Amino acid sequence: MIINQLLPIALFTAIPSFKAGDLIQLVGISGEAIALELRDILENLLAGILILLPAPA
Repeated sequence: MIINQLLPIALFTAIPSFKAGDLIQLVGISGEAIALELRDILENLLAGILILLPAPA
């Protein structure tokens, strides 16, 4: 995840033609990727909690 934050900064300093719009686009794509990863993690966490709950008799 750190590379998602450092990559736009590195591109901005290494490539002078790198525009602010490109930076915003990279941040948006990174945010979407992180959101999709968190969705799977939270889904698995909820499934684990539901498995641990006692079943009704």
